[in-house]
Amino acid sequence: MSYSFKLKSHENKLLIDHLRETGEYAEKFASSVKCLSGLEKYAYIAGITHDFGKATTYFQDYLEIKKRSGQLTNHAFLSSLLAFYLSKEYYKENSDTGPLLSWLSVKRHHGGLKDINDEFYYLGSENRSELIDTVLEQLSNIRQNNEIIYIYSDLLPGCEQLVEKFIDFEKNELNDLSEYLYSLRKKHEISFPLFSSFYSVLLDTDKLSTTGGMPSRSNLPHVDSLIRWKNEKVTRASNLNSYREAAFTAVVKNTDSLNLTNRILSITLPTGMGKTITSLGAGLKLAKRLKEERGIGKVRIIYCLPFLSIIEQNSEVIYDFLRSWICGPVSNEMFLEHHHLSDRRYTKYTKRSKGKALEYLNPNYGRILAEAWHSEIIITTFVQLFRTLCSGDHHAIQRYHNLSNSIIILDEVQSIPSKFWPIVRTSLKDVAERLDSYIIFVTATQPGILQDTIEVVPPTCSPEALNRYDISSFGEIDETKLIENFMGVLSKYRFKKSGFMVVNTISAAVSLYSKLKEKLRSEFGRESRLDENGIIHFDEIALAYLSSKVLPDERSERIKILQERRREKLPTILLSTQVIEAGVDISSDILFRDMAPLDSIMQAAGRCNRHSECPQGGSVFLFDLVGDSGKHTRSIYDSVLISLTKRMIEGKAIDEIFLRKQAPEYFKEVNEITAESTETLQNYSKLEFEKLNEFSLIEKIRAEIPILVERTPKAKNTVEKIMEIVSSDMNKFKRRNTLLSIRREIAKITLNMPLYEGVKPTLPKIDNTSFYYVPYDELDEWYDLETGLRAKHRKWIL
Repeated sequence: MSYSFKLKSHENKLLIDHLRETGEYAEKFASSVKCLSGLEKYAYIAGITHDFGKATTYFQDYLEIKKRSGQLTNHAFLSSLLAFYLSKEYYKENSDTGPLLSWLSVKRHHGGLKDINDEFYYLGSENRSELIDTVLEQLSNIRQNNEIIYIYSDLLPGCEQLVEKFIDFEKNELNDLSEYLYSLRKKHEISFPLFSSFYSVLLDTDKLSTTGGMPSRSNLPHVDSLIRWKNEKVTRASNLNSYREAAFTAVVKNTDSLNLTNRILSITLPTGMGKTITSLGAGLKLAKRLKEERGIGKVRIIYCLPFLSIIEQNSEVIYDFLRSWICGPVSNEMFLEHHHLSDRRYTKYTKRSKGKALEYLNPNYGRILAEAWHSEIIITTFVQLFRTLCSGDHHAIQRYHNLSNSIIILDEVQSIPSKFWPIVRTSLKDVAERLDSYIIFVTATQPGILQDTIEVVPPTCSPEALNRYDISSFGEIDETKLIENFMGVLSKYRFKKSGFMVVNTISAAVSLYSKLKEKLRSEFGRESRLDENGIIHFDEIALAYLSSKVLPDERSERIKILQERRREKLPTILLSTQVIEAGVDISSDILFRDMAPLDSIMQAAGRCNRHSECPQGGSVFLFDLVGDSGKHTRSIYDSVLISLTKRMIEGKAIDEIFLRKQAPEYFKEVNEITAESTETLQNYSKLEFEKLNEFSLIEKIRAEIPILVERTPKAKNTVEKIMEIVSSDMNKFKRRNTLLSIRREIAKITLNMPLYEGVKPTLPKIDNTSFYYVPYDELDEWYDLETGLRAKHRKWIL
């Protein structure tokens, strides 16, 4: 007998269709997650019950005429009770794990998660009266329309009587059900990875059903394709290239013979050794083995980095390889860049283009696919990864199940503060063991986050002889003397060599840059030229500045110019903060570094003679800068780490080999002297989601606000676009998607400034947003082309 279904879940979607799709998608996704084995049927029930409460006329009226009836319009709690009841009674299993997962996931499929004890709180006898009264009224309303029975007879044959019985529940029966649920609060066996996997499956499939359906999967390239591409890129023979080739070959070979029960791997290679390509090669080889030997058809590679400043260059490397493999543009189905500033638009190949033309998907669908990491290779930040691994954030946790059957590469892993190692260690081990994934730590200095890693770089391949620089020290020094010494070293080579100076604070960087500029003008006795990128030219010599207060697009452009000048063997002088550390691919002959912990010194030194282009070797000079107030600029670091570093290097002949040998001992002592934070780990084990939301790898002493800088007519146009969008009459969803479509443009002109208590900002603010902006006609007052936000405004005040 046919039935004409009319109930809707969304404006253009029948309830029966949405429930069926969500249930089927959820069951399929759950079947590929190791820790959900045996729970797939409960994922299906969660999918077909999660919007049961939308069958009320209260919700249907809300859809039709936007009329809300208070709590009666809400559907999640009512739906969650049916999810538990149907899971429990339909399958009649002794374990409450599946029914409880269904209840919790459906209850919170809208909005953020609370601590798990709070989820049970309102089921207690003294708290549930109002909830039960609302549920009774909703059930009474649903009873008036038998369509819901036809829906469930179609979705789960044989469950009709259970659904009818639930709809007919009286107050005492609802109280009994609530009491039973409440009794499970202290005896459940739900872990973070188990719940997050189940919950994310429901979140993701619910959104996929309403926006565009199940995404397709693609095949990863074979590692042989990477080898061919890599060989085409090597244009000249050198000792460093031979080291890189030997390391790549050995890592791929070792990965090919690896015991697949070993899930935590490490690749330890010095800076400049091509870790991006080598780790990608290991990932592709491992993916091939998992497919052939374990029958895992689709494996994701998730490549994680600490800073946005190096994501762009690594992303370009991976994209270039994929483009050569595909022989055309690369869609987001294959490769996705995801971080808080990335474009949320999502591309796929047009149906008739055979991989030659791309099109953007519907904005809502594309955003869901991007946020849930529906791609074969994802490049993202540590922040995004750990928001996924250990938080209750609704948007981040929806991709948790997509960590299953993945190879997660963490590059520059030494950047993770040691006090967070317990939660990092536990959450990564859980993903490896419970979600059948593999972790690869990649760094020049393995910090020892996990002690039982398998190193895939053999000792015979570690370039022990690689010694690209030596290190000298000036000790304590003021700015004037520092500039004299820096100029003295450069003049020794008649200013034909490139020199970088890296300092610890922006104020020191700006002051030293100004002094250095005057010294260069005095030295050369002629006019300098300031180009459109904020770089000063003294004939062949160029002077550049980098810090986080220079606009992102200008920083990127300056780095590209530095790279190009290096290739052309033109001398460049750079004054920078730590923004060039950890993976930024620039190189100099001479490098001055302000006193810092050993790992930071090693990272900065990695920008000296990075590609072994100086036959006689590079020179690194350490100094301990003392400001006008007598305060050391190294005070931004933990004094214990500074003392440890000084003890390990003072009075010794230092070079790259020495630092490499000292690194293991340094991190061992760091482990012993640094207090590890176990609070987040306790929140994780107790499923305290609200507390986990406070966890961040990036510690912010102060809150920040975004400032848009109208430095060019194009930037001014972007600000005007934002104003038009937020003041338009489009609905909030379209407004959000339109803003997301220009997200990359916005990111290029945005500086995030700390808030200080006391005085209100004087910049204009864009209504209905968090953005302040520097007007084009006030640019000189606020922004310096060379050093970014002007010093008098740098201590932004609220």
